[in-house]
Amino acid sequence: MKRALVVVAMSLLAFACKKDEPSRWEKPAASASASVAAPVEPPKPVVEGGNLNKFFPPESADGKKRKFTTEKPGFVEARLEDGGKELATLTITDTNGAGDAAKFDKATEKLVDWPLLTPTKKQTSILVGKRFQVKVSSDTLSPEERKTWLQKFDLKGLSAFNPPAAK
Repeated sequence: MKRALVVVAMSLLAFACKKDEPSRWEKPAASASASVAAPVEPPKPVVEGGNLNKFFPPESADGKKRKFTTEKPGFVEARLEDGGKELATLTITDTNGAGDAAKFDKATEKLVDWPLLTPTKKQTSILVGKRFQVKVSSDTLSPEERKTWLQKFDLKGLSAFNPPAAK
């Protein structure tokens, strides 16, 4: 009888020490807290878009009309028109340390001193001053014509530009 009591007591003790399985709610909560991402560095300030207008090709370059369509911090867009029809979209983007500039590390071509990418059949872009992405997008212009339009921007002025940050 003593022996039976000892066995029962030991069984109860072993059962009481058993660790419970986590509930279906505790498992996702534990994995979510374990995978908390490292703090993200806040984005660096970018230039006010209007400060980039002066680097675009002149208004009547090659008889084409340039019309600014979007200006916001770090970005300016203009349409290039020929006879009232859109010929191309011209943009300057201030990447200022953003990941967008990293894609130019893999560029195999250059336009003058700047890395050149042709990410799609309709776009050609360069990175000027390791900061400003200058892009020409067009359904009708060839890659060579887009490169010619990139050269119509004031690229040397843009590469030397040290802008105040947008507010």
